[in-house]
Amino acid sequence: MWETLRQDLSYSARQLRRSPGFTLGAILILALGIGVNTLIFSVLNTVLLRQLPYRDPQRLVVLGERAPYGAFSTTAPGNFLDYQHQLRSLEGLAAFINRSMTLTGHGMPAQITGQVVTSNFFTLLGLRAQIGRTLDPRLDRPYGPRVAVLSHLSWQREFGGDPGIIGRQLTLDGESVTVVGVMPESFVAPRSADLWLSSRYEAPEPTGDVKPEEMQDRGNYNFLRPIGRLRPGFSLDQLQAELQLLSHRLEQEYPVSNAKKLAWAQPLREWWVGQFRVAL
Repeated sequence: MWETLRQDLSYSARQLRRSPGFTLGAILILALGIGVNTLIFSVLNTVLLRQLPYRDPQRLVVLGERAPYGAFSTTAPGNFLDYQHQLRSLEGLAAFINRSMTLTGHGMPAQITGQVVTSNFFTLLGLRAQIGRTLDPRLDRPYGPRVAVLSHLSWQREFGGDPGIIGRQLTLDGESVTVVGVMPESFVAPRSADLWLSSRYEAPEPTGDVKPEEMQDRGNYNFLRPIGRLRPGFSLDQLQAELQLLSHRLEQEYPVSNAKKLAWAQPLREWWVGQFRVAL
């Protein structure tokens, strides 16, 4: 058997030497095939197979609403605050908004991709900064000074990895913002972003004060994407049942903005990879 294999390999080598063009084409095709398969597996492993890089990721859920026209959508600030206060199945609820921003004040203006996030966004996911800190609900209050956390990539690309970046003032869309932290290179966000900016849309302190007008808004702008964490011992089905009851209650209280609007929840992983699963 080994002698036959040796003869076959020797014959193949002679044939390949006689046809260098064919040999080069074969090598390129093999290299391309191996490279593409490696890339596909890498994407599958990262997106579909590997556990999400958060604390207890199986307990993370994404909330949305089925609007009157039937499409799943984001939610309005007023509804988000009610979800924060009234959903007992969740131990925490954060939110983010995707936003394109113009960064100025340190050279040529740059267009960057950002997310406006509630101050509990990073703590809910169980994440820490590489340097500095993430947002903190005790410090980063609505209508206080705006602060930002940079991605590792934007820290390197825009600021050359400056170790003194913490405390530096940036100008985003004409507004002054203070850098408080940089995330690790390994950090993977639910949606890609260059930085995370503190939000105006926070649950107010329980002092009985009237919420600011835009935080009460329910009908004009639906732009918040809530992410929640199930309490230990609670299931997704329990959360769904609670959302259904709360949706009907809000529809009765706000018949104009919440008519036929049904809140829903799904696991973060399912929401994250749902649009890519079939293609992958």
